[in-house]
Amino acid sequence: MPSQRFHSLTKHELLALYDLKDFAIIIFDETLTLTSISHTSPPIKQWFLKHNLSSPIHIQEVLDLNDTAYDMLTTSLHTDGKYTLTAPAIHEHDTWVTVQLETVQLKNTVAIIGTFHLYQDVMTLHSLAKNVLYHETPNGVFTLNNEGHLIYANAISKELFHHTDASSEGLHFLDIISTKDHKKAQLAFNKVISGNTTELELTGLTKDHQQKQLHIKAMPLSKHGEIYGIVGLLRDTTETYRMKERLKQSEVEYQSLFKENVDAVMTFDLDGHFTALNEATTKLTGYHRSDLLGRTFNFLIEPDLLARTLTNFHATANGHSIEYETVIQTKQGTKRTLNITLIPMVIDDHVHGINCIAKDVSEKKRLNEELRYFAYHDHLTGLKNQIALSKDIDQLINDPIITSFGLLFIDLDRFKLINDTLGHAKGDELLKKIAKRILTTQVDMRQFYRYGGDEFIIVYQNAHIKDVERYANELIHLMSQPYVIDGIDIVNTPTIGVSFYPDDALTSEQLVKKADQAMYHAKNIERGTVQFYQTNLPVQMEGILEIESSLRKAIEHDEFVLHYQPQIETKTGVIHGAEALIRWESPTRGLIPPNVFIPLAEETGLIIPIGEWVIEEVARTIRSLKKADIILPISINLSIRQFYQRNLVERIETILKRYDVDPSLITIEITESMAMDAATALVILQELKALGVKIAIDDFGTGYSSLNYLKQFPIDYLKIDQSFIFDILDDRDDRDITDSIILLGHRLNMSLVAEGVETKAHVELLRGMHCDILQGYYFSKPVPKDALIDFITTYEHT
Repeated sequence: MPSQRFHSLTKHELLALYDLKDFAIIIFDETLTLTSISHTSPPIKQWFLKHNLSSPIHIQEVLDLNDTAYDMLTTSLHTDGKYTLTAPAIHEHDTWVTVQLETVQLKNTVAIIGTFHLYQDVMTLHSLAKNVLYHETPNGVFTLNNEGHLIYANAISKELFHHTDASSEGLHFLDIISTKDHKKAQLAFNKVISGNTTELELTGLTKDHQQKQLHIKAMPLSKHGEIYGIVGLLRDTTETYRMKERLKQSEVEYQSLFKENVDAVMTFDLDGHFTALNEATTKLTGYHRSDLLGRTFNFLIEPDLLARTLTNFHATANGHSIEYETVIQTKQGTKRTLNITLIPMVIDDHVHGINCIAKDVSEKKRLNEELRYFAYHDHLTGLKNQIALSKDIDQLINDPIITSFGLLFIDLDRFKLINDTLGHAKGDELLKKIAKRILTTQVDMRQFYRYGGDEFIIVYQNAHIKDVERYANELIHLMSQPYVIDGIDIVNTPTIGVSFYPDDALTSEQLVKKADQAMYHAKNIERGTVQFYQTNLPVQMEGILEIESSLRKAIEHDEFVLHYQPQIETKTGVIHGAEALIRWESPTRGLIPPNVFIPLAEETGLIIPIGEWVIEEVARTIRSLKKADIILPISINLSIRQFYQRNLVERIETILKRYDVDPSLITIEITESMAMDAATALVILQELKALGVKIAIDDFGTGYSSLNYLKQFPIDYLKIDQSFIFDILDDRDDRDITDSIILLGHRLNMSLVAEGVETKAHVELLRGMHCDILQGYYFSKPVPKDALIDFITTYEHT
């Protein structure tokens, strides 16, 4: 029963206490002699009677008080009027008495009132307490002797170490401690045995060798200054240890994330003040750490974005993670676009601050804008591209204000020749010049696109046919003016096809297709003109597509043949050689001339396998003529694609060796425009010359040859274009040009070949001009190989 204190008791209060049954009230006089015991405490009265205490009973007959304790009691009652003491009861070894005394004035007498508590069987209580402590505590309890051997362990301890009563008996404490902590455990044991209580963390070891993290409090067991062993409390802190390790790792990771992050990482309080920031933040903003800590972020944000930024910040302060973009201005005045991630710092369900990760996406945003631009624009010319064309046309079709528009499909004539001869870099330069010139005609109603390669498209809104026709003709005139590339004037005329919405088609794809068909039709009729789409054009265009398909099959089915046109030496009149000319013997269309299928073969790349077939067929012809004792040089025309073919010389050499043909019997003919890229052409011509073949410049006088380049080239023959020979008898200019070409060729040690010789007068005039070789219908038209042999045999006998 707990003791209680009573202050300044009145008579009525005293009487009330006296009747309580919870504890005894005892009354002493001023000499501390017992005068009365409350009648409600039979146990206390029984205790007094049991010990046969004599009357009157003095307090010292009840309590075992030495003189010092008694003096302190009386002094306190006389000075403070109150005193509480606990002392052993006389004649009892297991009973203690606690009494709370107070001096009180009763009527004309001073009395000392006390609450009296009697505690019996103290050792039994200690034993019970020890039993409860050992068995009911959630902690492990153990006892070691002075040698460190286990004397006692409660169930919690044995369960913790996976031991039984039998397996734990006589264990040394080091047997249940990990070897890595033996030294630490031994030092702690020595400390406790020396009389010092200690606490420490150790790694325990279970019977099956599992490790446990332990918190141990060890106390010495001593009596009268002598230590008999150790009692200890232990607690399994394995999970706590793991949690701490995880927290430590998390802290390391957080610090790494915070300090080492290449992105800016910062922490704000709920008012937006900087409370922490990493080095990347200072690099991003240009401000020193001291400039930012304690300051709000508002001054960094672009003014027109501040309201939205604050809205996002406040939403995060309410517990929502948010990602968004904003723009800041650095200390140096540079604007930076940032991707912001705001994360609330939540502790015990309350937001205490905000973490912020800011990634500088300025460069990425710039690149995305560039990518977005190039997604809809041609990288070379800057004009819009096919994707933009389709998108824009769909918008025009869906625009109620736009009732009609024309689509002009522009294709450049002879661009492949220029691109292949001058090289792709110069070809690209020409395309840029063309695009720039087209843009000079730009008005609000016209949109310009590079469709691909050398094709351009112009969309002309709300325009009538006459408007488009007039504009197309102006465009042809404008684009046909010379372009200067490397000091050379290059003329590149455009051919234009036109389709109209909604008259010709209702979709982007169909409008382009029909304008393309109209353009191809114009090319077949006359290049450098404009053609509007007509309903009968698709049939014509399907014919072209059929020709391309048949051309591919012709290579597989060996439908090509060579015809040969003899060449005659002017001075001697003997046969000098022959030129090989290809023909296509289509099983469905009959004999198709080269001017129909060669341009198509050039465009599709089929000219490469066709050209190789020609070289091989010529080699076979020379070998068969040789078997008939006829040695005849033959000229072969190379296309521009063949001429710049990477392995041209190797392929020719392989074929000639295969058929055992003397390379000097082969003359390779190229046009002068094919050699515009003089440096590259010179290398190829020198390799061909080293192979042993002869070189001829075909159609000389119609291209753009530089005399300086011509002087460097290893040329054997100049072939005068037949356009000069056709009117040479009547046209003074053609005669003078031809005479000049012959003179120039001879000065450069080249032989001259005149094509298109059709009359005896041509022969006589050219002989007088000292032209070396003549070729034309006057002697023979191009004939098959068998007819060529007949011609040679017949000619030799005339």
